[in-house]
Amino acid sequence: MPNGSTMRSRTVSVRLDGESFDQLVTIAKVKGTTMGAVIREAVDKHAKSLMSDPAWVEEVEDLQRRLAPLLPPKQ
Repeated sequence: MPNGSTMRSRTVSVRLDGESFDQLVTIAKVKGTTMGAVIREAVDKHAKSLMSDPAWVEEVEDLQRRLAPLLPPKQ
């Protein structure tokens, strides 16, 4: 995955329950960083975990095979 400096920044809105928000605030305060940085790190770790899971990779490849006939030809 490209690092943050090479990718265009995107803004997203996330709805959290009170407990999750409190956990996010606490983690950010303890780490001395922003809530956004905590979320970015969590997303990065989750994505890396999924992408290294052979079952998940197989699921993605299966979906690609099933969708291929429905997509326009590559140019």
